[in-house]
Amino acid sequence: MKAQLRLCRGAMVYLGPIADNRPHRHHASQIVLSTGAPFVLRDARGTRRLQQAVLPPDTLHAIDSEGAGVLVLLFEPSTLTTAESLDVPTLPALDCPLRLLERLAGRPALGVAPDARLERVKALARAQEGTVRLADLAKAIDLSPGRLTHVFTQREGIPFKRWLLWDRLLRTVDQLCAGADLTTAAHAAGFADSAHLSRSFRAHFGIPASRIFRSRSVQVSRCAQH
Repeated sequence: MKAQLRLCRGAMVYLGPIADNRPHRHHASQIVLSTGAPFVLRDARGTRRLQQAVLPPDTLHAIDSEGAGVLVLLFEPSTLTTAESLDVPTLPALDCPLRLLERLAGRPALGVAPDARLERVKALARAQEGTVRLADLAKAIDLSPGRLTHVFTQREGIPFKRWLLWDRLLRTVDQLCAGADLTTAAHAAGFADSAHLSRSFRAHFGIPASRIFRSRSVQVSRCAQH
């Protein structure tokens, strides 16, 4: 079966084989579920074969499914704090990453009604290419940068800079699904170039964007709900 990757704002889910053989760490929290045979996890506790694992952000690790399929859910730590272990009797169907996270954790992720001021901030940020200055965005809605940072994180469940990265990744997916090449998609989404996109993707998820987006073995889509 073709591997699948689905992204939404603040989370992504991957279903397929994985071979992160080099130890790495990333900002996202991570849930890994085996679709059959145990996968290999290497971290500070040694090398283990597991059916499921919950990894906090910035945890040095490497995963190898040895060709078998796994479901990997990566999400913003501020979106939801999971338990250290999960009771998953059956592998969940591939769905909206945030809805999937809610079902696995057994409680809702953060979600509130839209705030008109923050929607304006988002629109202004999306209209800019390259560096986005938080001070300029805060001034546009008559808030201090510190207050905007607090309100944004509280309302959105994700810090502004992380939201901006997720938003640009989602816009990249939109461009790629419309037929753009990686460089064109990166520019359209606000990245300096495809190398900038790949570095940002690797820093967040531990793998370069080129491995996913240039691979014909991975079907990439975005969630229509978020």
